Amino acid sequence: MFQYCCLAFAASIPIASSSIAAERPEPIHVWHFDEAEGEMLLDAAADPIDLKLHGGAERVEGRFGSAVQTGGGGYAEGPGLGAMEAGAVELWVKLLEPCEPGQVGIIGFGNPYGKQSDMALLGVYPGAEKGDPPRFGWGVYAGGWKGIGTEPPPVGAWRHLVANWGPTGMELFVDGRLVAQAGLYLGLPAHAAVFLGASSWGRTATMVVDEVRVYSRPLSAEVVAEHFADTSYVADPPQPLRRVIRHGAEPAAARSAADFDAESSFTSGIQEAVDALPRSGGEVYVPPGNYLLRRSIRLRDNVTLRGAGAATVLRRPEELANPLTTAAEAGATAVEVEDASIFQLGQAVSVYANRARGWHSTTGPIVAIEGNTLRL
Repeated sequence: MFQYCCLAFAASIPIASSSIAAERPEPIHVWHFDEAEGEMLLDAAADPIDLKLHGGAERVEGRFGSAVQTGGGGYAEGPGLGAMEAGAVELWVKLLEPCEPGQVGIIGFGNPYGKQSDMALLGVYPGAEKGDPPRFGWGVYAGGWKGIGTEPPPVGAWRHLVANWGPTGMELFVDGRLVAQAGLYLGLPAHAAVFLGASSWGRTATMVVDEVRVYSRPLSAEVVAEHFADTSYVADPPQPLRRVIRHGAEPAAARSAADFDAESSFTSGIQEAVDALPRSGGEVYVPPGNYLLRRSIRLRDNVTLRGAGAATVLRRPEELANPLTTAAEAGATAVEVEDASIFQLGQAVSVYANRARGWHSTTGPIVAIEGNTLRL
């Protein structure tokens, strides 16, 4: 049975310069744990996701103000963050007991506690093959666990951890120093919950965690080292004192795709407009015109996409196909084709067999081209 790599939506993306790599991205989620009381842990970022203490987890003295202690069935949990092709998590942790072999996250992403399906863990995750020992580090589940690891932190000492994922692969930093990296191009999968000191398998870790941050881009080595050496970064943004809860999309929350259209956009500005809406939702208007979709558009709850009738035209590039020269294994992040010259960095491609198409295929963007090997 022949296999093919087929162009789904074509696009090109710019290569980051060293000056861009040195930028300091704003965190999209920040948990300080410095609330005076209560079971809610308020996100200090602009589009917040608040966490909740469960099972006896509590605030204790931390590395910076208050922190959260988990273990003995205690953990913190909140709604999922959504799929992220690139990003980083940063935190400070002090283990109070050695890491146990069962999978558990200092921070984890997956089903809610006890619902049995982890998608990504910064903590202890299973080995790649059945019978392999668990690893401490950053792991992502993609038809099997893949990731990078190092020695677990010692008990009783604060450690600064950063895990990066994205087009450059995975990186793991401990106390400002790069300790592991690999060309694994796995984004953060879609997930229902984010949790601290736990896993969806009903396990908890006895630890204290402080200053947890999530970014939509990887952190450069320079920024990681700076944050470890100069901890003044933790003061910004400030701890919110309370949260006014509202439900549904914000009134008049609207964006226009025309305001985000650019040559570098894979969706002629539509996806960027969707992403610019608040977490509560809203509407994206696509004015009259022709819009080239070089990648799929990902919508979320409470978001409406509205055009101008027949005057708004969504189109895609001509489809191209190229045979694979070797079979693509389940969960593989790289495929080898006869001629990679027809592809471009950033294109989304589908990989399928000649008698198994449609749902029996996988689709992902090209993050690297090495000879005739495409890394997805």
